[in-house]
Amino acid sequence: MSYPDDLTTFVLAVPGLEATGMYRVRLPRNVTLPAISWKRYYTETGLTHSGAMSLDHEYTELACCANSEEEAEALAGTLKAALHGYAGPLGDGWCHLAAVRQVRADAQPDLGQYYRLVPVDIYYREGDGGS
Repeated sequence: MSYPDDLTTFVLAVPGLEATGMYRVRLPRNVTLPAISWKRYYTETGLTHSGAMSLDHEYTELACCANSEEEAEALAGTLKAALHGYAGPLGDGWCHLAAVRQVRADAQPDLGQYYRLVPVDIYYREGDGGS
């Protein structure tokens, strides 16, 4: 699998999130809420004195969308609890460390959609089983 597939597999396996829809970049029209959309902003491979690091640094933002601010906050809290400080399997890949940055709020009240944006740095290696 790839990072997008591994991230989706991980998030939908978190207790409390398994029935949540997960979408890349934007939510579709008339989506059933709650739902999560995500966007990968960049992937970089760091450098050391020995050359390129073997880990990719993925910076991704997940948007937890719900019908109320309270539901969006609860969804983001569940996601943050699962990701922040996590190290272990991520789908077929391996997460060496995940660090959640500050969660931010957003809303489209006219559409009845409330968001919590969860930015996360994930140090990841595709399909290495943790080695």
